[in-house]
Amino acid sequence: EMLPVIEAWVRNGGTLLVMPRSAHIGENLQPTDFYTRLCPLTWGERVDGAAIAGKTFTTGIAYKLQPQGGRQLYAYQDGSAAAVRYDVGQGRVAVFGFVPGDAFALEVISVELGLTASIIRSNDPEAAAWMLGTGEARYLVAINSENRAKRAEFTVELRGEVHAIDMLSGKPLPTTRDVNGRLMVELDLEPFWGRAVALLPRLPKQLTIDLPSRATAGQECLGQLRLLDAAGKPIAGNVPVRLVVRDARGQERPEYSGIRVVRDGMLELRLDLGRNDPAGRWTVEAREAWSGLTQRTLIQMHTSK
Repeated sequence: EMLPVIEAWVRNGGTLLVMPRSAHIGENLQPTDFYTRLCPLTWGERVDGAAIAGKTFTTGIAYKLQPQGGRQLYAYQDGSAAAVRYDVGQGRVAVFGFVPGDAFALEVISVELGLTASIIRSNDPEAAAWMLGTGEARYLVAINSENRAKRAEFTVELRGEVHAIDMLSGKPLPTTRDVNGRLMVELDLEPFWGRAVALLPRLPKQLTIDLPSRATAGQECLGQLRLLDAAGKPIAGNVPVRLVVRDARGQERPEYSGIRVVRDGMLELRLDLGRNDPAGRWTVEAREAWSGLTQRTLIQMHTSK
């Protein structure tokens, strides 16, 4: 269910790092079309611990990649692809056939990819995280480099009010403070796996849609969606929203619907209406993926003359 959210985020300028076999199987235990849509490749031979050509950092679990297109970022000693980059919309996807063997490898990779990311240490030497930022919001991408499940505690230099949210499930995560007031985030990590956590200064409490009550087929319908906190202030960071537009017959219109990314509490809405769109009462519904906030508005559609 979250793959369309991730895809929309990438196409809008995000950088997605894909670890071995991630997004290969969906929540229904069926293969996904993630790689076909964003980064066409085939997973090849498993070569755990294989050395990366020209690099000194180590690998944990590792697969050879057989990409269709893209640009090779790293290779194994035999020249086979170890990591590949794909440009998708305004963003990019970097698929890694290997899990970095230690925190040093994470730091090297972030620098070489041109990411302005800081590395967050934990109480476990084999668990580290990238810290990415957008305005006041921060995003913690934690990786377990060992073939065993573990619970790791990450120390983050963030003061003030902070709310931790699992970016895939949308569930809130507990946090504490150490004696120096630093944020402590405890995460359960599967073997050779990771977690993505949004750290927001305020939680979404209000969702509004401002669209004209009347529209004409064949013309543009412009409006705005706003995601606000309890005080009515815009939410910091990038937050996914699912937009569903239904025509007067109650049918969802996929050309107007889909996953959108609300940036710092604001999203411009633009519906390029077709000349043959049916007259009647249309509905536009938005649902914020993490909090579940939902808002709906009505548009009276008129045929063009």
